[in-house]
Amino acid sequence: MQEHPNIMEFLFFNDEAVASLKKPNPTYPFLAKVNQLIKQVDYKSGISNHSFLIQIWSFIQGYCFLIKNQVTTYDHQLVQMTLTQIMKEIK
Repeated sequence: MQEHPNIMEFLFFNDEAVASLKKPNPTYPFLAKVNQLIKQVDYKSGISNHSFLIQIWSFIQGYCFLIKNQVTTYDHQLVQMTLTQIMKEIK
C-alpha cells in the first residue's frame, strides 16, 4: 500500500472485489485465493469459512486503509502478530 497505493486500491476495493465478498464462494481471483487458503485452515471454532474470510479481509483492508492515509507504515511484525492472534482465537 505504501509503494503502490493505486494498485492496492484496485486490488482490494474495486467493484468486482466488493461484489464478490457478498458471495459464499468469491469469484474475484485474489479474494478466491484468500478464500482457498482459509479453507485449508483446520479450525475448530465453528465459524463459517465466509465469516472467517470477512474477518481476515477486514483486517487486510483496514490496515491498508490506515497505511494509505499515512496513519501508520507497514509493519511485518504487526501483521504477523495480528494474524497469529486471529488464528489462535479460532483454533
